[in-house]
Amino acid sequence: MIPAFFMEKKNLHIHFNAPYYKIGSINSHTKRIWIIFHGYGQLADEFAESFSPLINEDTCLLFPQGLSKFYLKGVDKKIGANWMTAHDRELDIENYISYLNRLMDMEVKQFSHPIKLNIFGFSQGGHTASRWISHANIKYEKLILWGTSLANEIDGKHIEKSFSHGKNIVILGDQDKYIDEDQLQKVKAHYSKIGFKYELVEYHGGHDIYPELLSSFI
Repeated sequence: MIPAFFMEKKNLHIHFNAPYYKIGSINSHTKRIWIIFHGYGQLADEFAESFSPLINEDTCLLFPQGLSKFYLKGVDKKIGANWMTAHDRELDIENYISYLNRLMDMEVKQFSHPIKLNIFGFSQGGHTASRWISHANIKYEKLILWGTSLANEIDGKHIEKSFSHGKNIVILGDQDKYIDEDQLQKVKAHYSKIGFKYELVEYHGGHDIYPELLSSFI
């Protein structure tokens, strides 16, 4: 084993290509844009299939994808992506925020006419979306957190600066295996403490996107 004092960790800044998926176009007739974040172990193009209720001629959907891909169950099996892990956590966050800022510059900011920006985060994607909103101070019309919560480090100062101007909706299933009643009460108490104002929608179901419920939030 190499002694720790012999090894120096360094980071190298590089340019690389990263995919995202787009449904619809952004032009002078576009009224709204959805930026939609998948959860842990999902791929953006497969995840997009649940969002057909949002598709119409006035709307553009953008699906960024986590920068790290991996085999879910051994080599040659199904592949998924994630936004970050505990290893090199801060570097992962820095990289995906740079990626999302670039996506925003390319697809949204170049258009000067008023467009309603909506943000949707599912599971780990909710943490990612809320970190990006906080870091980049993204102004949105509507934020939907489905089966998830704000990133843990977001506090009252972040809420006042970045989350108090749009409508916030938290959607949770009563059979969600990741959020039980005890955790829900803790989340509610935390949101009250930091001043996060939101509408809570609870449904009968698990940790999944339900298109028929999603259609009510268009």
